[in-house]
Amino acid sequence: MRRTAILRFSDAEKIPTVGAHLEIISSKRTAWWGWWRKEKESPCLDVLRKLQAEIKVHTPLRMGLVNRKGDESFHVASCVELQYAPDGSKINSPDPDLTPEYYRSDMYPAWFKFQAIDTVTRADFVREFAVVPYLDPTLYEVFWKTDGDFKTVEVTPSETWTMNPVSTYGEVILHISDLHFGELHGFPINPSQPGQGINGRPLWEVISTRVRRDLGVQIGVLVVSGDLISKGKDESYAQARDFLDELLNSLGLDKSHCIIVPGNHDMWTVGVEHPSRDYGHERPYRDFMESFFKTDFRTLERVRRYLTPSGRDLIFIELNSARMRSDELREYGYVAKHRYDRLLSFVSDSLKQEDGSKEPVFFAVLHHHIMPVSCVEIPDEKRPVSICLDAGELMDEFQNFGIQFVLHGHQHAPFIGTASRLPRNSLAEEYVPRPVYVIGCGSSGGKRDILPRDLESNTFGIYRPDGNKLKVTVEKYTETAPPVLYRQVSLPIQPWEPPA
Repeated sequence: MRRTAILRFSDAEKIPTVGAHLEIISSKRTAWWGWWRKEKESPCLDVLRKLQAEIKVHTPLRMGLVNRKGDESFHVASCVELQYAPDGSKINSPDPDLTPEYYRSDMYPAWFKFQAIDTVTRADFVREFAVVPYLDPTLYEVFWKTDGDFKTVEVTPSETWTMNPVSTYGEVILHISDLHFGELHGFPINPSQPGQGINGRPLWEVISTRVRRDLGVQIGVLVVSGDLISKGKDESYAQARDFLDELLNSLGLDKSHCIIVPGNHDMWTVGVEHPSRDYGHERPYRDFMESFFKTDFRTLERVRRYLTPSGRDLIFIELNSARMRSDELREYGYVAKHRYDRLLSFVSDSLKQEDGSKEPVFFAVLHHHIMPVSCVEIPDEKRPVSICLDAGELMDEFQNFGIQFVLHGHQHAPFIGTASRLPRNSLAEEYVPRPVYVIGCGSSGGKRDILPRDLESNTFGIYRPDGNKLKVTVEKYTETAPPVLYRQVSLPIQPWEPPA
């Protein structure tokens, strides 16, 4: 039996993490490496205890270090000592002089003493540690039941994805976004006096009345593409929870029929110094999600599968585009391929093992846009051009995997477009496009002054798969005018093909 660990780190503050530690090792023979545990991450006290015992028996213990943000890199560290607080509290570095200056005075829950750090290739890293971690946590235990036998390797934490479908009560998808409860929300929260707003009705009633009574539509899946609150004010999540509870109940849906991804207002980093050190800015959103769905979110990249009454197979890939790439790029959308490539492989492999009788319709859901929404983008310091930094890579992977539709929010303007890119490694003489259709929801709950000037209306989308078409309807409304039809178009549903 053999046990070790992998630490996932990043150079988000533009300081070469490994280089800073190697500089100390070269002059003082050892350096202390702090574990920058995320605020919502498990204390892993049992893992630390086992590692400490392993180090005493097998000194130095070879541990893996992985940087998956920016320029990917892999390293093997020789660990000779581990110190941590038995209660999981944060402690100072055992020796500040052996700790890089930029964080030597900070407190962290565990400190590893390294006497060497070697850079290796990805292939060599996998040969030694069996895996490359890709989930949100920063500490992974790697345990071999039989030393040298990769089939006996257990890595924790691990993914909890499932392709088991949830049955829906309807065929239709309701898409809302950018509710902005709190400072930027534009609708009454509680029933008020007649004549205020749309007869004083809260937003959930405005939407459900239009959908169920006026249009006679039975919703099967509710999609919320981020920015539930305003400017990270977590007290507004109570209003968001009440809204979703009321809306789901009025539509006859369960929480299992609801998809939510985070937006930049949900993971607010404005004014936060060094948010990448503990990711505390993610805590309110993660607390809300775990409370709302009654489940542990190890990663915010998930797959949700639904089977409609007519037999439609709807598959949604949930992505977090409000991730940190670096401190100076915190306001830009970013997903990162390593966050979802294993998930897409899991989905593809699962479908290949099935009988193939179903024709799935794939949706990717994220907050930030991956195509220009505005006709002209004019950035300023308060509002940068926030298209996903990795939009091109996302489009490449969506095409390769066969995702037909992308749903997003963010810029408060309803948008429908399509794109197709020639794969970078393509050698074909003839270009055969694999179009991806992109649907932006607009803002379903924001105040008038944060809406686009050429529309100044809130919007939501209704999407109905019908044969080989996705019928897209966009409804517009304001705090004083009830929803009416704004746009309607049918988009082709391309048959799904496994990735090349």
